[in-house]
Amino acid sequence: MIAVDFVGSEDTRESVSFVRDEPISCPICDEDVFVEDFRFGRGRMDAGELYEDLQREYKYTEEFGEVFPFMFYVYTCPNCYFSALPRDFQSAPPYLANILSTDEAIQKREQLIRSMFSDIPDFSKRMTLTRSLVGYVLAIWCYQHFKKQGVPTYKQAVCTLRSAWLCKIMLHHKYGDYLEQLKAIFYRKAQYLYSKCIQLDSSGGESFSNESYLGPDIDKDFGYEGVVYLSAWLTFHYSFMPTDHIKETVLHKHRNNLSRIFGFGKAKKEKPSALLRIARNLYEQIDGILREIESPIHT
Repeated sequence: MIAVDFVGSEDTRESVSFVRDEPISCPICDEDVFVEDFRFGRGRMDAGELYEDLQREYKYTEEFGEVFPFMFYVYTCPNCYFSALPRDFQSAPPYLANILSTDEAIQKREQLIRSMFSDIPDFSKRMTLTRSLVGYVLAIWCYQHFKKQGVPTYKQAVCTLRSAWLCKIMLHHKYGDYLEQLKAIFYRKAQYLYSKCIQLDSSGGESFSNESYLGPDIDKDFGYEGVVYLSAWLTFHYSFMPTDHIKETVLHKHRNNLSRIFGFGKAKKEKPSALLRIARNLYEQIDGILREIESPIHT
């Protein structure tokens, strides 16, 4: 279990974020929610490496320390534990209040937290890595009650991926070995959700490709092709493929999808060079596995 009162690297420097003077109203229970936002500018976001899972590294600085801007991009009510990405929190459809304000629904959110963490964090206090992780976990649960117009499957996918990122960061800071298992669970869940949201988009079930920002991090919108890449990367690393036949079928599809990302033209706004580079690397890894499966010696 993760202790929610962990101190040390949990501390957020005030130079990195600020709490709004005026609270916003929770759309579920009408309680005041004080929102903490990331401060932009002055070198806080000194971009470093783009990881294979499309998380952006920001370089450590003496003034700001370690910076993880995405950790602030989930809002959570300290009273009823409704949680969502900022825009959805502030403009949640009215029907959600009828579903999520009941005692049973609130108890389910409390039980969800207690099943994974040692206690329920105080969301009226400043953001920490743990509070952010719990907030994203709650958001994954809350999005299941959004109708398809709110593209909940994609929102769940983003929240699940960012939860895996937070576990990865917390493991680096030695929060506990339990996080290794939790990280893998989130990555596997993200694999399912990213693949599902592509299927729903192509069938007209949920048109996430019309969203104004697809992220998945907050520094660069990699658009639809970023989603295609992540589906392939997550499948390659976290999908269970029990037989060579299944593996061959699945990886063939993703190899073809990846080839469309870097196969036409040079890098441009829609296809940044960083995405082209890691997509090509993943393509070559998948191609190598397929060559092994299809080789006469292997068969």
